[in-house]
Amino acid sequence: MNRPVILLVDDEPLITNMLSMVLDLSLDAEIVVSNSSLDAQKILRDGKVSLLVTDYLMPQLNGLHLIRTLREEGSTIPVVLLTGYCDEPELAANTDILKPFEVILKPWNNEDLVRRLKAKLISVPL
Repeated sequence: MNRPVILLVDDEPLITNMLSMVLDLSLDAEIVVSNSSLDAQKILRDGKVSLLVTDYLMPQLNGLHLIRTLREEGSTIPVVLLTGYCDEPELAANTDILKPFEVILKPWNNEDLVRRLKAKLISVPL
C-alpha cells in the first residue's frame, strides 16, 4: 500500500524539524521537508505529494504564491497554510483559486494539527 506524502515548507528549520517529528510519530505518511519555497515548487512538480503544509511568510516566494502556482499547474491536492502572520486582503482576494486549503495559526496545538491533517489525508486518493 502506498503511503501519502506530506510536504512541509517553512524557511525556519526549527519549525520543519519539530513538525516533521510530530507528524512522523502521529501519521502513517512519508514526511518531506523543504526550507525553500523554490525547492518546494520543484518537489511539487514531481506530482507525488498528497498534502502540502506551508508557511505564509517566506523569502523568495510566499505561501500563497506557492499555492497559486500549484493550482495554476492543475494540482488539487489539499493545502494547509500554517502561519503566524497572514496578509488577509491577499488571502481574501485569492480564496477561490487556492481551494482546497485551510489556514492554521501559529502557535498551533499538535493534537489539533494532527487531527486536521489526518482528515485531509482521508480524502486524498493514493
